[in-house]
Amino acid sequence: MGAKGYGRVRVHLGRVITPLASGEWQEFSPGFLAVGEDGRVVSCGEWDGSAKGRFSQAKVVDHLPCVISPGFVDAHIHLPQLDARGMAGYRLLEWLERYIYPAEMAFEDTTLARCTARRFLRELVANGVTTAAIYSSVHCEATQVSTVKPPRWSLRRRQPLVTGR
Repeated sequence: MGAKGYGRVRVHLGRVITPLASGEWQEFSPGFLAVGEDGRVVSCGEWDGSAKGRFSQAKVVDHLPCVISPGFVDAHIHLPQLDARGMAGYRLLEWLERYIYPAEMAFEDTTLARCTARRFLRELVANGVTTAAIYSSVHCEATQVSTVKPPRWSLRRRQPLVTGR
């Protein structure tokens, strides 16, 4: 058991940074984030005597000195352009013709689209992105196979990777 009424709870320790409604940020260091067995946040705050008492039976995972923050939202990202990141030094049209258009056209290959979608999801999670508006290819079949079920390690296991074109 973790905290009373929450079932099993896992407490993550770290430098917790969380946004406030005012647009400001609040920091707890050392801080904690308590997560229930359903994956929902139960509590967060300063890791002090009160919190230690409330979660005395919880499994504690120490991430200090790392930062714990809410997941990031990417409001505009293109799945077929995963391997074209960082290609700078060209004027817009030259950049599009050299890197982006070929990356988009390569998505005619549905095997490539499926594999890229899996790598893409790993990249999002590795960088703290938990929500994204993902744009796919003009190729319908590539868009369909890009809708993949997230792996077990995904932060949002119950949400598939859904893309649009």
